[in-house]
Amino acid sequence: MTRLRVLIAGGGVGGLCLAQGLKSAGIEVTVFERDASVLARDQGYRLHISPEGEQALRHCVPERVARLIAATSNTRYGEGLIAYSESLEPKWAPQFDDPRGDQPDKIDSVDRVTFRRALLAGLDDVVQFDSRIESHR
Repeated sequence: MTRLRVLIAGGGVGGLCLAQGLKSAGIEVTVFERDASVLARDQGYRLHISPEGEQALRHCVPERVARLIAATSNTRYGEGLIAYSESLEPKWAPQFDDPRGDQPDKIDSVDRVTFRRALLAGLDDVVQFDSRIESHR
């Protein structure tokens, strides 16, 4: 019997979420990311994650990754906006009323760069930086 192996083109949040789910299911996976490293580029700003998206995310990623994402989500600190340093320390966080303050584990708004780095957790052996898929037969 041939073991299933999945190749993923792109280490953005979608490719990394898929890689987390496949690896958790025991499927051999390799992610090919054209960036030279995780530090190669900062892109975008924030992502809003709907309740359905949060549920799907939690089904794909291991619990420790979900906890890391929740810890860096808006609702964790009850503030409207948060920007994090590379060591996941809050750099900028203005104060706003938090409509979900009673749900500290909720994931609803995340910094794109921090989210991507959290999704990389545990995938050191899976993601190949500075790699491109140029063809497939």
